[in-house]
Amino acid sequence: MKTAVSTDSVLGRIVLMLGHVGGMLDLVVLPLWVGGLIGTYAFSPPEAGGLVTMFLVGVLASNAVLSRRFGRLPNRTIVAAGYGIAAACFFLMTRVSPAAGTGIFSQLAVLHVVAGLGIGAGLSCVHGTIARSRNPHRSFAIANLGVGVFAIAFFAATPPLMAKIGVNAVFLAIVGVLIAGTIAAALAFPEPEHAPPAAQVSSRPLPSGGIGSALVLGFAGVVLWQTAQALTNSFVERIGISDGFALTTIGAMFAINGFVALLAPALAGLTEKKLSPVMVATGALILHGLCSLTLTRTGLFGVYTAAFMLMIFVTIFGHTFVFGLFARLDPTGRMNARTPSMLMLGTAIGPFLGGTVVQAAGFPALGMTSATIALGGAACFFSIGRRAGRVAAPVRQAA
Repeated sequence: MKTAVSTDSVLGRIVLMLGHVGGMLDLVVLPLWVGGLIGTYAFSPPEAGGLVTMFLVGVLASNAVLSRRFGRLPNRTIVAAGYGIAAACFFLMTRVSPAAGTGIFSQLAVLHVVAGLGIGAGLSCVHGTIARSRNPHRSFAIANLGVGVFAIAFFAATPPLMAKIGVNAVFLAIVGVLIAGTIAAALAFPEPEHAPPAAQVSSRPLPSGGIGSALVLGFAGVVLWQTAQALTNSFVERIGISDGFALTTIGAMFAINGFVALLAPALAGLTEKKLSPVMVATGALILHGLCSLTLTRTGLFGVYTAAFMLMIFVTIFGHTFVFGLFARLDPTGRMNARTPSMLMLGTAIGPFLGGTVVQAAGFPALGMTSATIALGGAACFFSIGRRAGRVAAPVRQAA
């Protein structure tokens, strides 16, 4: 019989970090994923965005089913099996030749959907387990550090390789991370706390019905946030190329941005008890909208870079606070087990909607659409503060 691994042990945190990185790969690879599909297979923007949307629909579908049952699932088995299936699918994508004929899109579509189902299943257990750690805000911040490390390595190595083998460079990078997550989960996936720690339950509960309405608003806010993020992020590479920037220069920007992705969760962990999660989310979404407008309208590389990096920073920083907020409102972990549904629903909408907007009206319209959606998300979180003021207080959790 295997000895249980604690969520708060070094080994447990490493395994959860690998699981989080494997499940959230789309947030890092999305610009090169969509751009690579267009460049390798000559797909139109809606077709390339639609394939990624199919993957994300798979994530959403399996997460919607399994997140409700978190706490009664064999987490270790589900994570290992889900990520293993997804790794196999992405490897098979590398075997689909651009010269295969009319069946290319159908083959890739099936593999994208099945891969999404596997990742959604595993990520339900990963995020639910993080939410049942002693300090979910801090644990999620630590997991996000892994995303930053992966982003640095991915954007340093993948763009030059894409020049030789196209989008397969993206798929092989995904396979490597998923295999690591599969092995780690099979050997040492941690056990969630058997009971929600009392320290994570607010000593000043919301008025009757307040928690439920806050969670609904929060769910909607994250979906809108991620839709706005995916709209812009899916076409960052294409925007830069259309502005005349070299692909190698854009790749260097992506690599440098990995360090920004490292800074955001570290700062979020340090400011956990100093800032209101509701106001952080509201402000981050407003900044996100401004960045989207700037990114899609400037022809200056410095401004383009600054807007992109700030957009990524506020997203990672803000999501850490939102994760901690949800863990406080629902200490069972089930709300945070739905994190993939919130993120992937928005991300599933983004690539296809973005491709449609770009094809119809160009990149400036893409920025305006993203900014409008981000403001809608900001309104959701602002409403949480207005309807339930106690939620807006900084989270006070056990160290």
